[in-house]
Amino acid sequence: MDIFNQLDESKIELVNSKNLTTPRYDLSNRKTYLEIYLCYNQNICIVGRFDPNYIYSCSFSTISDVDRIRKIMINLSKNQITEVTNLRQVLENNIFKLDKCYKFDFLRISEVYCPLRSYFNIDRIYEDDYFFKKINIYFNSLLEHSVLRLADEKYVKVLEYYLELLSCIDKNDMQYADYYEKMKPLINIISEEKYLKLSQNSNIRELYWKIEETISSLYGAYMDKYR
Repeated sequence: MDIFNQLDESKIELVNSKNLTTPRYDLSNRKTYLEIYLCYNQNICIVGRFDPNYIYSCSFSTISDVDRIRKIMINLSKNQITEVTNLRQVLENNIFKLDKCYKFDFLRISEVYCPLRSYFNIDRIYEDDYFFKKINIYFNSLLEHSVLRLADEKYVKVLEYYLELLSCIDKNDMQYADYYEKMKPLINIISEEKYLKLSQNSNIRELYWKIEETISSLYGAYMDKYR
């Protein structure tokens, strides 16, 4: 689990009395949900969330470790959800490693159009080894997507063109912040291809990460100007 090599692998649950925090608002009526981070090397981080700001659980494993994932899901199913913290408190500097993972959550899985419904039944998520089986199927499906999208490396040129297009304006340019709005159609296309983070080709992953970093810089400048 090298992405989490600074964490104690002997611990199933990382939220504890040493990293709790006091929420700034009432969470009692929040609908909790699971947020999942997948890494190209089969690492997985499973987070129990109240909302984008606060969490109640955080665990990590590999998707092939059936015993550990079983323990994590049992822990989540029995969690009384009395502890509150945030992901930065728990993972500290390791939180930045999650940016390189493929992220999804089960917040809106009940909605008809949610593609996750093809893989997960939210009513069975804590049932026996259901999650273990389904997360492996989903991971392999994402890998297949990445292979097909690359089309024998032909798509690399497209990604390089996207990065060049996103980077063609200097950060000191007066129009830099507004360039984010101009690039929104391209950014929407790129966001649909985040499964490339799981590519077994390191060059592809690095290229996609650079694209995301460039988009993040544009978005930060845009928000600084207009919020």
